[in-house]
Amino acid sequence: MSTGFLVRISVYRLSSPKTRDEGEATVLDISCGGMLLSQVNVASGSLPLDPFRIVIHSEGEPLPGWKAHAQVVRLRSGDPVSMAVQFTKISEPDLKKVMDLVLARQREEGA
Repeated sequence: MSTGFLVRISVYRLSSPKTRDEGEATVLDISCGGMLLSQVNVASGSLPLDPFRIVIHSEGEPLPGWKAHAQVVRLRSGDPVSMAVQFTKISEPDLKKVMDLVLARQREEGA
């Protein structure tokens, strides 16, 4: 489901999960299982070469107060950097927010 809203991300290496590289990305697509992020930018300017995960935070609409942990399943380098991520940890209330958003967008597209 196509979207286009900004989220904050925290990137961490599996070998040092307490050290985070903060940044932001634009959500291009979202489903109950994950999302497609584009224009991925982190403070360090680069993503780790060793295995890493991300925490995604959304404070504003359409997912206010939302958070999920995710693993990267596809990464495209270049300008802009984009990644497809799969949710690995998400609370039931936050998953419901995603389901409600997806259903609302499907209704809009079908109308």
